Amino acid sequence: MLIIVLAVCLRLLLAALGWPTTNSDEGTIGIMARHIAYNGEHPVVFYSRNYLGALEAYLGAAFFRLFGPSIFTLRLGIILLDALFFASMYLLTSLLYTKKLALFVLFLLGMGSSAMFLRELYATGGSTQTLLFGTLVFLLAAWLALTYRQNLPRGTRWMRFAGYAGWGLVVGL
Repeated sequence: MLIIVLAVCLRLLLAALGWPTTNSDEGTIGIMARHIAYNGEHPVVFYSRNYLGALEAYLGAAFFRLFGPSIFTLRLGIILLDALFFASMYLLTSLLYTKKLALFVLFLLGMGSSAMFLRELYATGGSTQTLLFGTLVFLLAAWLALTYRQNLPRGTRWMRFAGYAGWGLVVGL
């Protein structure tokens, strides 16, 4: 948990210092977030690119409403997705291997290279979401496979059904 907190604090510091400098994709996400927050629009896809989703813009809009529009507040949603990615990667690695390896992986991801920070701090409509939802797909699949039993109680079957439904939802995202 401490590694995740440190990784998030590092990303908050970098975002507060204005690193990395913004680009046109991030500007487009910012425009989308403003339209969602202040004009009541509800885009489904990234403006001008119908193959990317709008999740980062919706998160940015929520933070715009809370703290006002800025590049920093736009990136708060990305940092939230990063934190969820770190948590899900820790759970996946500890489920498949050991807690020690999970902590090591978490350290590498949290204190990664500048190229990794670029991908995890830009609001570009896909990079961070792919990391998070890809990890969640594998986490749910591994949990469902490793916990399967033939004769399960009714309550447990419903929980597994919810797990399969969650897996389907995450794959669709």
